[in-house]
Amino acid sequence: MVNRPKRTLHCMPPLALVLVLAPRASMALQSLEAFAAGARERNPAALEARASLRQRSAEADVALGRVLPGISFDGTYARNQYSSEIDLGTLGGPNRKIVLLPKNQWNDTATATVPLVDLANFQRIGAARTEAEAAARQLEATRLEVEAQVAQSYYQLVASVALVLDAERARELRTWLSSGDAIHQQWNTVAAGIAKSRAARAGRQAAFQAAAQARSRYAVGNIAQLDLLQAQRDAFTADVNRIQADAELANARAQLRLASGRSLVESTNERNALP
Repeated sequence: MVNRPKRTLHCMPPLALVLVLAPRASMALQSLEAFAAGARERNPAALEARASLRQRSAEADVALGRVLPGISFDGTYARNQYSSEIDLGTLGGPNRKIVLLPKNQWNDTATATVPLVDLANFQRIGAARTEAEAAARQLEATRLEVEAQVAQSYYQLVASVALVLDAERARELRTWLSSGDAIHQQWNTVAAGIAKSRAARAGRQAAFQAAAQARSRYAVGNIAQLDLLQAQRDAFTADVNRIQADAELANARAQLRLASGRSLVESTNERNALP
């Protein structure tokens, strides 16, 4: 009887949670019964236990054969150089030939063996049958252990696939939300840039008009030169603000285009196809 070390099987978490988390992943796999059936037939431990069962069964049959009556047959063949025979007709008897020495000679023997009662042999038979039965039980235990390991690995695989699938869904959702937030943010930035650019253009126009009036008033002597320089500086600052606002608006539009998944580098056909 083959002794095997005991293996400790760890308990799995509730399977209901796994099946809820990954229904599609579990359905994509083969059934647990298919994996268990394949393991029962191909697992090395199961194959070893099956071979041990056949060996113990054969040993039990051999032990039984030692105490049962038996018949053995034996045969020999001899070829003589010359054959010898007598014709009875030449001796005044019936017309018949008797072969004394055939040219091709076969000798057959049969032996019947009847063993005496041997209690030791009967005990050996009982021991051999016990070992065969133990090997059968060991085979069944090995198969159950293999199925337990297959079930544990199967549901671990299902759980791992479920976790990977849930992680993919989480990353997909996070990317989708981040993209939506980025587009919304850039859209608001473009709207604010348009308002800021319009305000800067209006301020520039007002500053240039004020500078033109200051030149006219300075020409007639109504204001001092310092007031004229202040008006011209305000006009220059308003123009700079307008340029800065237009640049920020252009950048905001480019960022909105990129956030929506559209490249800044495009062909003429793609540019003409844009709404």
